[in-house]
Amino acid sequence: MLSRMRKTYDAAFKAKVAFEAAKREKTIAQIASEFSVHPNQIRLWRNHLMDELPELFFQPPGASGEGPGGAGGGTVPADRPAQDGSRVAK
Repeated sequence: MLSRMRKTYDAAFKAKVAFEAAKREKTIAQIASEFSVHPNQIRLWRNHLMDELPELFFQPPGASGEGPGGAGGGTVPADRPAQDGSRVAK
């Protein structure tokens, strides 16, 4: 009896498919067809992405100069634009 090997996907591919599903511009079925992945797998990846996204922006108090008051006040490198589009003066 022949056994089939499970398909494995790298993290970059999973992220790409999950992000595509999170945008909700296409149906899960369309994305599944485009990337040749089962729709249930795409749902799992999308749900995992949505569950983990808040952790991406979490900083414990005391990290990167943010205190318990939490106004931020972090610095932006001079070669990068600030979030409002302006550049930081040198």
